[in-house]
Amino acid sequence: MTPLPHLMFCSDCGHDLHDLPVDRCPNCHLRFNPHDPSTFNSDPGPLVSIVRTDDSAHAYVLKNALAEIGIPANVTGDLIDPGIAFFTSPGAVELWVGKRHESAARAYLASLTSDQADAATASPTEASEVGESLCPTCDEIVPDNFAVCWNCGTEFSE
Repeated sequence: MTPLPHLMFCSDCGHDLHDLPVDRCPNCHLRFNPHDPSTFNSDPGPLVSIVRTDDSAHAYVLKNALAEIGIPANVTGDLIDPGIAFFTSPGAVELWVGKRHESAARAYLASLTSDQADAATASPTEASEVGESLCPTCDEIVPDNFAVCWNCGTEFSE
């Protein structure tokens, strides 16, 4: 059996394909054959950082927005799984795209309004600016948009 090359990068997004358990890029899902060098690149190709931020959640929101229009992107500098928490060094998180996707990615991200970007990363309370009140029965803090106290079940009148 021929040994696998040590340098394998996705032909579309430049993601490192070495030692993957499947024959698909985990980033853009392009199929490759580790035994056929014509299905991958031996170098990642020119990649360009298009966003630098302190917030890995925001970087993943933008990565997913780009994926929706068919532009594969990589997030680097996030120190922990995005499903668990977002702890990063200041300005360490970057969003990278292949050079050939740079202008389209920048144009698309620029077209997103700051309101859309803020709403996408805001918590539900921040997004709707819901106030809070004390339940008259148990003195628990309850969001103003609740019709019933979550703690004791007291119904609130409109």
